Amino acid sequence: TPRLETLVLAQNLLSDIASNVFEGLENVLSNLNLGYNKFNIIRSYYFQNLYSLKTLHLSSNKISSIQFNSFVNLENLERLFLDDNCLVNLDWRIFSKLTKLIVINLGKNILIKLKSLWFRETPNLKELYLNDNYISFLTSEYFEYLANLELLNLSNNKIKSIDLNCFQNFKNLKSLNLNDNNKEIKFYNFGRIRLE
Repeated sequence: TPRLETLVLAQNLLSDIASNVFEGLENVLSNLNLGYNKFNIIRSYYFQNLYSLKTLHLSSNKISSIQFNSFVNLENLERLFLDDNCLVNLDWRIFSKLTKLIVINLGKNILIKLKSLWFRETPNLKELYLNDNYISFLTSEYFEYLANLELLNLSNNKIKSIDLNCFQNFKNLKSLNLNDNNKEIKFYNFGRIRLE
């Protein structure tokens, strides 16, 4: 029986992988690193049977597109790293069924705005990294489903407007980073954040 739990394929100039490349690792592989490669699209069959996967690194590629059901079978995934890519938008179903996710890193992309539905099925998310994007405004609906978030990094964006009730849904927020945003950022009363 295979016992390979961690597989690092970083820095290999990979731009595509065959559908059977992880055959036999379905119930044992927990950590997969495909960072620093040349992927520009993540296809739905790449990770389709990796039921035991807990950490997936896709950082520092050229990813501009992720097929909406690419992560649908990764029901044990806890950490997903998509930072340092070329993502402008994501399908609203992108994180469907990823109820165990605790960390999502979307930093260093080209995101202009968020969609609350991205996070509808990630109730246990604790850390969300959105730093180094092009987000210009924050509304309360963005974080509608993120009541358990503890860390939110929005540093180095273009934020100039924050809705008055933007952070009202957070129950456990401990760290909020808005460093290096628009100098004309509209005043926000951070005392309104209720920490229990």
